[in-house]
Amino acid sequence: MIQVAGRPFSLDSTMDFGRVERVNIKQMLDSPELFSYPSMNELRFEIDIRKNIMESAKEMNASQVFYHL
Repeated sequence: MIQVAGRPFSLDSTMDFGRVERVNIKQMLDSPELFSYPSMNELRFEIDIRKNIMESAKEMNASQVFYHL
């Protein structure tokens, strides 16, 4: 469940998000955990971070970089 400014957030409110962002939002909405944000900007920031982490992980995987510990 997602709340923005104390109000429930729905997938219908995500018209200006892309496909990847909508998938993340759907997963958050379907979660039993409450994701609460004081503003739409805060939600948008977290969604952008999640998308960037996913894109970075894909790029790192494609780069074939190997790390030694």
